[in-house]
Amino acid sequence: IVALTSILTLLVSNYFNRKNTLSHNRAILKNTLIQNRAIFLDNFFKYKYDAINEVNSKMMNCRNDLNTFYNLPGNIKNFKEDVSNSLDSFIKSKIEAEIWFDEDASKILNNVMGIFRKFCSAIFYERSLLEAKRETEETGIDTVSHITKTEIKSEDWKKFNDNIKLAQIKLKELAGIDIYEKYINEIRK
Repeated sequence: IVALTSILTLLVSNYFNRKNTLSHNRAILKNTLIQNRAIFLDNFFKYKYDAINEVNSKMMNCRNDLNTFYNLPGNIKNFKEDVSNSLDSFIKSKIEAEIWFDEDASKILNNVMGIFRKFCSAIFYERSLLEAKRETEETGIDTVSHITKTEIKSEDWKKFNDNIKLAQIKLKELAGIDIYEKYINEIRK
C-alpha cells in the first residue's frame, strides 16, 4: 500500500508539474510572439520613417543648393556638380519612397520636382547665357542666339517655397510618428 501510494503521489505530482510547465511554456510563447511582433513593427516603421525622412532631407538639400547657386555666381560646371547631383539625389529618394506615398503626396512631390526642374533650367539658362556672352566677346562668334530662354519670376519663388512647405507637411503626416509611438506603447504594455 505504501508503494502504491508513493506511485500514485508521484503520478499526480508529475501531472501537475507537466500542466504547470505547459502553462509556463504557453506564457513564454505568447510573450515571445508579442515581442517579435513589436520588433517587426519597429523595423517596418523605422524603414518607412527613414525613407520619408530621406526624401525630406534630399528635398531640402536640393532647395538650398538651388537657392545658393541662384544667389551666388557660379559656372555651368559647378552647377552640374552641385545642383544637378542634388536634384538627382532628391529624385532617387522620392522614387525609392514612393511605396509609402498616397495619391496626394505623389502629386505634391511631383509638383516640387517640376518646380526644381524649372528652376534648374532657368539657372542653367542664366549661367549659359553669361558664359556664351563672354565667349562671344572673346571670339566674336555668336554663341548666344541658340540658348532657349527660361526665367524665374518672383511669384515662382513664392510658389517654390509654398510647395516645399506643403511637401514637408505631407511628409510629416506620412511618417506617422505619433501614431507609431502610440501603437508601440500599446503593444509593450
